[in-house]
This record gives sequence, C-alpha cells and structure tokens, in this order.
Amino acid sequence: MAIIYVKTVATDNGSAWNNAYGSLVSALTAAQAIFSLFLGTANAATITSIAGDKDCFGTGSNICNTIAVSNIVQGTNDNDFDFFTFKTFQWSHNYSLPASSSITSAVLKIVTFDLEDNGAGDGLGGIPFDDRLFIDGIEVSGAFDDVSTPDGNAFTQLPVNVTIFNLNSLFFSSLVDGNVNIELNSFGGTRADAIAIDYAELEIQTISEPLTSVPEPSTILGLVTLGLGALFSKKHKQDDNAGN
Repeated sequence: MAIIYVKTVATDNGSAWNNAYGSLVSALTAAQAIFSLFLGTANAATITSIAGDKDCFGTGSNICNTIAVSNIVQGTNDNDFDFFTFKTFQWSHNYSLPASSSITSAVLKIVTFDLEDNGAGDGLGGIPFDDRLFIDGIEVSGAFDDVSTPDGNAFTQLPVNVTIFNLNSLFFSSLVDGNVNIELNSFGGTRADAIAIDYAELEIQTISEPLTSVPEPSTILGLVTLGLGALFSKKHKQDDNAGN
C-alpha cells in the first residue's frame, strides 16, 4: 500500500491530494509499461515436416480414399514410400525449431495401405500381425492396434488408412534437435504384414521464451521510486507556494 503525505495547510480544497493521486496512477502505469517492455510476448509457432511425396501411392491422384496393390507406383526417389512389401520401413523428418522455443505438442500422421494390425477379413483377428512404430528408437506403445483392412487380391480397391499419433512429452526430447528417425516394423507378429506407406507428416507446436533480458528487480524498483520521488517533490513545492 502506498501512503501519500500532503501538507494540510497548503490547500483548502484537497487539490494537492488529487494531484498526488493522479501522479501515482501515472507512475504505476509507466511502471507496468516498463515491465511489459522487458518481458515481451510469448510467440507460438507450428512446424511441419512431410516425408514422402504425398501422391496417393504414386498415382498422382488428389483424392486418395481407396487403392489397389496393382495401382501402386514407386518413383525413383521414393525409398521406402509407395512400396508394397513387408519390412522395417525407415524415414527421417528434418526441420528447424525457433530459437529459445519449447515443444508444447507433437502429432505424427502416417498414411498406409493394407495394414492389418487389428485383423483382416480372414477371421484371424489381429493375432498374426503386429505392426510396430519407433521414434528415435522409442516404441510407440500399441501403435496401429486399432487399424484393420479387409482382404482382397491385387486388383481389389481397399480403403486407405490414416493413423494419427498424438505424441506425449516422452518423445519431445527426441524432437528438439530437428532430426528424428522413424521406423515402422511390419513383421513384428507371427506373420509378416505386407503394407505400403504413402507419406508421413510430423507437426510440432512450439512456444518461444518471452524472457530474454530483464534487469534486476531492484533496478526497476529504483527507476519507479526515482520517478515517484521527483513527482511528489514537485507537488510539495507547489503546495508550499500555495500556502504562503
């Protein structure tokens, strides 16, 4: 609480009090502006990294709800994408995070074809298949456990699966360096699961540190006190003159 002393014989109408109170409000407003200037504002950012060419398994179609094995076309530089087989699929995401930022959330989306972790139309359920996902060597528990695809032959149009993983903070330390390696192992079960991957998209939300350079609290307090002292000294001189 601030206590303001006003010379009682100086005025008869309380103008000194009003002036002093108004000056205090102005000084506190200025102090708040100083704090805001030093603290700054936190900035949020979204970083997106796409691996694969996002071309509906090499067909070039903009609509990719269904596809058949016979339609898949692997390009020269597709590597492990647009390739129907069973193996450990590997790819990397490379990106740059804003300076002095922290990760607040991360989402990995993988678009696959004929993944049968949760079973197929063969009536065997998900028992034979176990497609496993690793991020920088850390396994995503229960990955693809809810994904299934009906049976068919090479010419059967089957639904494309989009699986979204909301990564928890366990994986944030693997993401901060701007390079993350992904592995999708399609032969983790008693039977290998032949699949294809169109693309994978990693989206990271960050927030920057608003505090960059802040003076010591005593320094800011000194600036405010100095300003208040000057203001009230001026008011007392005016009141003394008024009383004489």
